[in-house]
Amino acid sequence: MALGKTLLGISALAFAVTATAPERIPLGDPLSGSGPDAALVLETDLMGEIGVFERGATVDQTAYALLSDLLEIVRRRRSKP
Repeated sequence: MALGKTLLGISALAFAVTATAPERIPLGDPLSGSGPDAALVLETDLMGEIGVFERGATVDQTAYALLSDLLEIVRRRRSKP
């Protein structure tokens, strides 16, 4: 690991194209966190970056998010012609 950085899995969405890959994040960066954290950062043309951060995610929150995502996948597959 590079000195002064942490390694995180980052998902990026740009114009409906997603990519997920590990990236080195400087330790002082708000995304670096200190444990089970989550963040959503929107890069906008007029307002710059807008961020929503969750610190200290719990197993219950992670399980709910996973279940919610899986149900949404099933719902979308059933609604396709």
